[in-house]
Amino acid sequence: MASRYWVGSGSSENWNATGSTNWSATSGGANNASVPGSSDDVFFDASSGTGNSKISGAITIKSIDCTGYTGTLTHGSGIDWTISGSGVVFKFSSGMTYTLETPVLNSDIFFTGTSGTTLITTAGKSMPEFHINGNGTFQLQDDLTVNSTTLGIQLSRGTFDANNKNVTAIGFSSPGTTTRTLTMGSGTWTMTGTGVNTWNVATSASLTLNANTSTIIINNTTSTSKTFAGGNRTYNVVTITGDNITITGSNTFATLNVNNAGLTNGLKITSGTTQIVTTFSSNGSVGNLAKILSVTAGSAHTLSKASGTVNEDYMSIKDSTATGGATWYAGANSTNVSGNSGWIFSAGTSISHYLKVTNFGFDLPADATVLGIEIAVEVKQSGDLGGKDSTVRIVKGGTIGSTDRSSPTEYPTTEAYRTYGSSTDLWGETWTVANIEASTFGFALSFQVPAGNVTTVSLDHIRVTVHYSTSSVVAIAAIWDLFQWG
Repeated sequence: MASRYWVGSGSSENWNATGSTNWSATSGGANNASVPGSSDDVFFDASSGTGNSKISGAITIKSIDCTGYTGTLTHGSGIDWTISGSGVVFKFSSGMTYTLETPVLNSDIFFTGTSGTTLITTAGKSMPEFHINGNGTFQLQDDLTVNSTTLGIQLSRGTFDANNKNVTAIGFSSPGTTTRTLTMGSGTWTMTGTGVNTWNVATSASLTLNANTSTIIINNTTSTSKTFAGGNRTYNVVTITGDNITITGSNTFATLNVNNAGLTNGLKITSGTTQIVTTFSSNGSVGNLAKILSVTAGSAHTLSKASGTVNEDYMSIKDSTATGGATWYAGANSTNVSGNSGWIFSAGTSISHYLKVTNFGFDLPADATVLGIEIAVEVKQSGDLGGKDSTVRIVKGGTIGSTDRSSPTEYPTTEAYRTYGSSTDLWGETWTVANIEASTFGFALSFQVPAGNVTTVSLDHIRVTVHYSTSSVVAIAAIWDLFQWG
């Protein structure tokens, strides 16, 4: 094992030049040391000057550190470069130039270390095909761009840790059954290519995929086919902005964005698969529909969301089953091509979070029997209108109840009171004095507006009346005004 420093002055600028080599055993020393091999650490530093070096034949070295180098390193076309060290560095510098000789086809960098963590710094340079093929951990220290034309990034064994950096490549694939781990971090992974390896983890045996808070963007808008082979894995955000993209496998997405508005072929989902989503969105507009369909005409795929509401519009939908417990609105301006179920082709609704109101401070007689609870809310709406109750429920012990007293009538445009419950309505609960006097007693309200409407709902005053009786009084009311905004 030795250190080798590029100093130039060899018989040629080739990395492997013989006769007189370009290498020294010390920084800035005399040339003609042996050409570095698989057990040697390589340095291009300030003493290497602006001299150029060309990798013209396959090389294997332990590590490389280019701190201080300002020359040009050229990677010859079709040449393999292997970093074999374990827990070493692969470090380019911002002041150097790294050139991929054309055609870039089949130019590769392999990382094959068997242990430890190899730190990879590319300093903004575009890399050739990028292979992780060692049992160690390989961790990015800055954003990675892979400018190959055939494969992109391939994880065959070991751990590839993106370390919250952004990754751009024509594709990512992880073949085979060897133990391997992908840790995606919080960065954005932009896949720009076409073909089956745009994203390919279909062979997912022995693969641990940690999506973390990453975003995957597939953005090639040409008509050439691309595949997102998800391998039945769980992803954070996947955004489809390209065209003619096929999803295979039954996958889970925190967010699936179908942002292919106006493109010809759309997003194709393999028939018979189920894509589970927490959030689903699209970007269609007038004259530019976002498009989803199944791979096999007449054989549906399934989109599943456990709860809530999907509100979309300006989509073209074919052979799609929407299910899972959520309500799926395609929108009034979407096209129901054929073979769909579960989609509602009308305008949806947007539902607010609950306004949960508690801590009224009631003080009832110790022998009171609660007869009913009445709530009056002074409310109005403005803007695009369409606002009305979604749910109105009592709160007992801090828990929102199951009985809904919402009204289907729209809110007025001038302030007016709306009353929920009555002197005999117990809202499906049994009540003690302690329940009413607790700081956790109250009510909760959410409202809804048509999707796309910009509507403001204003609550000005809330009054809660508890009707009760005692051993000496047949009926009486305790009233508490909680909010008054003038």
